[in-house]
Amino acid sequence: MTVNYFHQRNSQGLGVRIGLKVTDWLARQLPLLSARIAYPLFMKPPRLKARTTPKQADRSESISSTAGRFILNYYGSGRRVAVISHGWGDSSASFGAMIESLNEKGYLVVAVDHVGHGATSGKYSHLPAFIEALALTLDELEKQNLDVELMIGHSMGALSVLNLPVHRLAQKRLILMSLPVRFFDIMFAKVEQLGLSRELLMRTLDWVSKPYGLEWSDLQPYEHRYKLNEQTTLISDRDDTFAPISDIEQFVADSSAKLVCTDGLGHRRIVADPDVLAVL
Repeated sequence: MTVNYFHQRNSQGLGVRIGLKVTDWLARQLPLLSARIAYPLFMKPPRLKARTTPKQADRSESISSTAGRFILNYYGSGRRVAVISHGWGDSSASFGAMIESLNEKGYLVVAVDHVGHGATSGKYSHLPAFIEALALTLDELEKQNLDVELMIGHSMGALSVLNLPVHRLAQKRLILMSLPVRFFDIMFAKVEQLGLSRELLMRTLDWVSKPYGLEWSDLQPYEHRYKLNEQTTLISDRDDTFAPISDIEQFVADSSAKLVCTDGLGHRRIVADPDVLAVL
């Protein structure tokens, strides 16, 4: 079983209510054991199909991380570098149109396939792994004497960009697409719909975050709102039910970040829309 946090489903049956009580008790009585048991369920991303034709990478390389190996896919050439970070269950294959557009503008594009996604061999992933992979990506590009000018993240990929240390974002233009401002609220609501308790997910998040020296509650978007500046653009669709435009508007209020709104694209189609690509 795989939990797709960005798929709508509602269930309030007797089995769900019993499951909530049982898993809540287990998480409180046996927190470490329950976290280890729940890990494969909560942290196994679905392998979503790309909505556009994938673009063949000019070269790819595999990088080691705490969670496993992730892949960097290189497209084009040049000294202007753009890094793309996909969302939960997605992959670099969904960004063919965006990569093509950026190549035409003179960018060397480096698109990440996070652990457990795309062409990687891993099965499991999570937000701390996404964040570490992006930090390691910047390290690798620095070794190649490549300076990143633009970082683009979609959904959980956008949140991973925002979670990078502020000094690593300095002098970079950021494009945050479909940012789930209530990221953990979405996770809690989804698992409760499946009859799994909030407490069980919290214990699992604690266990996952510990090897990275992180507290999962510190990864929430509002903890990093201070990083928004005139170099930051958020792009969100009014029909996105997972990253509601009202949440985004409140998040960017009183900041110097720019907000671009679209209509009728939802959560995933936004990454390939021609009008959106023109903004990049």
